Amino acid sequence: MEKTDSNTAHSAKDGTPSEEEPATLSSIRKVLQDTITRIDDTVKRLGEVEESLAETKTWDIGVKDALSQILANQRALQAKVTDLEGRSRRNNIRLYGVLEKAEGSSVVAFVENLIRAELGDSTWLNMERDVGIERAHRSLAPQPPNGAPLRSIVVRFLRFSVK
Repeated sequence: MEKTDSNTAHSAKDGTPSEEEPATLSSIRKVLQDTITRIDDTVKRLGEVEESLAETKTWDIGVKDALSQILANQRALQAKVTDLEGRSRRNNIRLYGVLEKAEGSSVVAFVENLIRAELGDSTWLNMERDVGIERAHRSLAPQPPNGAPLRSIVVRFLRFSVK
């Protein structure tokens, strides 16, 4: 049995080193070194990805908290808007059954005259007091064809008590 050095390659036939074998061993070492370098690069990139993922999770939690706070604020503001819309409608009345174009050029004057004519018995109306109409207009639907239901007149009073 012949002792061989582990760093020396031998020919299979006579036990002498072959010229091709050191070149093959050198190329294997180079491939191995390239593989180790690629693995190191991959481990480094994986660490960067894990760090980025941790930052993204932290950002995600912050965004969820901010979104839930914004949604809560939006619900509170929506409730306020609904309340304000309801309160602003308290000064409004709608008049139904008034023929189209019966109001002429001034809806406010027409409504004041209509109120005085229909509710003239009232003591405060007989005193030629201002009814206090802020504005009056037909509902915002298009003018209906003949025979269709008439549009209402929306009247907004300055004071709720007049209504």
